[in-house]
Order: sequence, then C-alpha cells, then structure tokens
Amino acid sequence: GSILATMIIHTTGNLSYFLFPVQGTLAGGIFLMILNVAAALAVMLFAGSELKTDFGGQGH
Repeated sequence: GSILATMIIHTTGNLSYFLFPVQGTLAGGIFLMILNVAAALAVMLFAGSELKTDFGGQGH
C-alpha cells in the first residue's frame, strides 16, 4: 500500500471531524466519504505512476 494515501485519508478524516462535527448525521457521513474518495482519486491521478503497486497480483 501507499503511506502517502494512508496519511491523506487519515488527515482528511481528522480535518473533516473538526471542521464539520456532524458525523452523527447521514449528511456528515456522506461528506466524509466524498472527501476520502476525492483524496484517494487525487493520489491515484497525481502520484499513481510513482506508487509502483502491482494490482494484477503477478508479483514481478
């Protein structure tokens, strides 16, 4: 896995918890999910080629 992706997901979770303390509501949970997906997509788009992960399971 990617440490960068893990750090970004963790940071967005912490940031959204303090900025938008509505995690007890459906809208808060959906907003957190959107932030997490956006962060993951940003890492994949901007650093995906540098991650050197093998999702095919070939183990080269």
